[in-house]
Amino acid sequence: MHALYNSENAFPSFVFIDHTMTVYDKANGAGTWSTKNKITEMLNACIDDGFCSSCSGTIDSDGDGTADECDDCYNNAGDINEDATIDILDVVGTVNIILNGGFNSTNSTECQLSNANYNGDALINVLDIIQIINTILGQGLNSNHVVINSPAFVSLDVFNSDLKVSISSAYDFAGTELSFYTDRLLPVAIVSSRSDIHLYTDLYNGVQKVLIFSIDNVPFTFNELDVLIEDASLLSSDELDIVVASKEGQQIPVVYNIAESKSFKIKNSYPNPFNPTTNLTYEVEKAGDLKVVVHNVLGQQVAELYNGYKAYGSHSLTWNASNMASGVYYITFELNG
Repeated sequence: MHALYNSENAFPSFVFIDHTMTVYDKANGAGTWSTKNKITEMLNACIDDGFCSSCSGTIDSDGDGTADECDDCYNNAGDINEDATIDILDVVGTVNIILNGGFNSTNSTECQLSNANYNGDALINVLDIIQIINTILGQGLNSNHVVINSPAFVSLDVFNSDLKVSISSAYDFAGTELSFYTDRLLPVAIVSSRSDIHLYTDLYNGVQKVLIFSIDNVPFTFNELDVLIEDASLLSSDELDIVVASKEGQQIPVVYNIAESKSFKIKNSYPNPFNPTTNLTYEVEKAGDLKVVVHNVLGQQVAELYNGYKAYGSHSLTWNASNMASGVYYITFELNG
């Protein structure tokens, strides 16, 4: 025994055993300072060894380079509580994360935040909720290949001190998220008799979030939704951020359908001046019958460049004025939605 412990006259009174149950060091006596240093050495050796090499395994389910037995995060998108099952508890967990700051939430671990970002777009919002619900229902609707060629229209109407936000879409939508700055939590309500429509709202760091979605992933009736926010009459479209989620969990673009909003935007005319052709690019915000005509300085119509239906989105046309005299011309856009 003396030879084993390398001691000439006594058994050691202190033995330091590491995480592998191996004797790391031994001593006949140890004070506070030497004990602290020895423990620090052991901990550093454990960390340098890769989170204490006593943890080992052969299965790496999430492919992050750490065996399942040693992993503190299984990186399973949608499984917020990491119970190996994606269910309603994970929907509730995602809702709580969104209402409490999203990726800035201090109430959630990095693993929970990572798993809540189901679609991997670096945001945690209603789109992730819809896609998690799709996974639970087994509908297989999480597709990035669905083409959404029409926007959702939003109108704002003031009733006394309250604000009604009306959302309508030609495309099926099953969820929406509203965000706005406020110094207090404002009451929010919707008009719906459907039991599958859930509404959640909370205030975090001066931003109120409103989440509304179908837990059964059923589109809103007639693809319309009215949201009433009390004491919010001063909110403008610039102060209100709205995310509209399709039933596949994709974002539908939003256009504010208010009096000062135009049905189209002329983006560019190049070259200008030109001889003899110029290209015009424009954006249609509300589909309808479009007429593009050219007038001279006397107000006389001298050319019709387009007359017909135009869908939502960006478009372009070319005007060849080779048969026109040099001068100044005005191009007029008229759209009837």
